[in-house]
Amino acid sequence: MRSHDAASATVTPAEDAALIAGVRAALCVIRRRLPPYRLIDGLLDRSTFHAAHEHACGAGRNYLVFTPDGQVARCHAQLHTPVAGVDDPRLLTAVRSAATPGALQPVAVSQRAGCQSCRWRAWCGGGCPLLAHQATGAWDQRSPYCSIYQTLYPEVLRTEGWRILKYATAPVMA
Repeated sequence: MRSHDAASATVTPAEDAALIAGVRAALCVIRRRLPPYRLIDGLLDRSTFHAAHEHACGAGRNYLVFTPDGQVARCHAQLHTPVAGVDDPRLLTAVRSAATPGALQPVAVSQRAGCQSCRWRAWCGGGCPLLAHQATGAWDQRSPYCSIYQTLYPEVLRTEGWRILKYATAPVMA
């Protein structure tokens, strides 16, 4: 289970800088040995570039998690907050319902504060809703890592672009 206990309302500039530096170092290593297969969707957590999307994940919409004792949660990080059991005849309704106190609320990126004008919103989906909630106390807030994603997305796209150019089979026309 992925823990979100360390989330805070703000990520310090020093923490931002350290995360950005670490990912940049990893991207440098990747660029030295670019693989022939698509890797862009796996370079930053909760980022998907195969199609525009309104949600960072399927939690609370089209995703569910089972515990060993047959309980069902809306998110793997909320196994402690089950919304139903496997024998519940209304299992999918319970997973999609917001009625369970404390259960993850899947707010679309278009409804999240600070995301409407972001150029990257269709690719990040607003980030992990549970992390945003734990950091801000609200489900409709952007990720506390937003500035990190905004800084790194251009570098991730460049890395994928260099990979495509390296393995391009058609000649470039002038």
